[in-house]
Amino acid sequence: MWQLSVIFCLMPTVITSLLISYDAIIKNFRISNVRMFQRYFILLIIYAIYLYFTLSFTTVSLGFYCYEYTLAIFISHYISKQKGKLLFIATPSLVFAYFLINNDVVIKLDIKLYIIGVVLLFASTFIENSKIPNRDVKILLILTVEMIITIICDFFVYNLDDFKTAFNVEILVFLGSIIIIYFFERFFRLQERQRDEINTALKNGQIDKLTGTYNFTAFEEYSEFVSKEYDDYSVSILDLDNFKKFNDSYGHLEGNRVLATFSQIMQDTMKMFMQESEYKIFRFGGEEFVIVFLNKRSQEVKNFLIALEVDLKTYYEEEETPDYKVTFSAGIKRIREKTFNGVNLAVELADKTLYKAKEDGRDRIYTYEEVFGTLNQFEF
Repeated sequence: MWQLSVIFCLMPTVITSLLISYDAIIKNFRISNVRMFQRYFILLIIYAIYLYFTLSFTTVSLGFYCYEYTLAIFISHYISKQKGKLLFIATPSLVFAYFLINNDVVIKLDIKLYIIGVVLLFASTFIENSKIPNRDVKILLILTVEMIITIICDFFVYNLDDFKTAFNVEILVFLGSIIIIYFFERFFRLQERQRDEINTALKNGQIDKLTGTYNFTAFEEYSEFVSKEYDDYSVSILDLDNFKKFNDSYGHLEGNRVLATFSQIMQDTMKMFMQESEYKIFRFGGEEFVIVFLNKRSQEVKNFLIALEVDLKTYYEEEETPDYKVTFSAGIKRIREKTFNGVNLAVELADKTLYKAKEDGRDRIYTYEEVFGTLNQFEF
């Protein structure tokens, strides 16, 4: 029963989590300036760590390893076809290295892994290039090929009793992989839907192309919606400090790079603290951004902006750009009632707070309540 629960329930959950984190890492590399060779090397190291964990966990829990090719199959199918194909070849060597580290090398098993890797490489290439329209059917076919070739290899490697055990394990791994398909397909479709929403917003002229945030047109629509539907939200205005002087000193191209970088760091930090449905970022023009937070207190927003300050400082320290540093000032206002034009009121009051932050020397984050006190019983 324990083996069944590990193979059929626990491992699919673990592998799905590993796949989601691997997908996030690859997306971050795509927007970074890391060289191609370095990118491949780092991703291979991360894959090796994930594979080592999978092998260790199954070996300790079950007494044997399994799911050794599952990560590579899903990466090649969903995340990166090119990198995934390379992992089919790398996996046998990584598994061999694992057993070498643990002083448990079996030559016949290593040969079996290389055979499976080569077969999967050709089978996945053929299936991906076929005219089969359904994505789920394609990966099911690849998993079926993996199961069949593994069972055939096991027949020549093990004695009859061990083969029966290995056969049952492969069937369970196949069924567990179907569970991974279900979970990861849901995650993948959610990502596709988000991309579609962004593309739709771009087509409708609601996305600022430089920063990837929503523009003022989108803000006007969203502010009306939030004012009518929500009775608790906070608005923050962020303004990059001395940005006009920066443009005069370093030029508008460098200024645009700073805006794009700041926006990316802001979005990455936001995703660490809250769900995307809880906030929206708008570029108001120039170096000014507005963030609308749903059901968040002023202090919660301030804590997030402090974290953003730290991330921004860390980024420029790691980039080793001593010529300049990038800071921002911010004002925050919370509204606690449904009111006509409530978001615009919050923007106006947050802007007054921002002005005070700049007046006090910039590089400061103030809430409206800290500066002016509460305006009425609806605010806190």
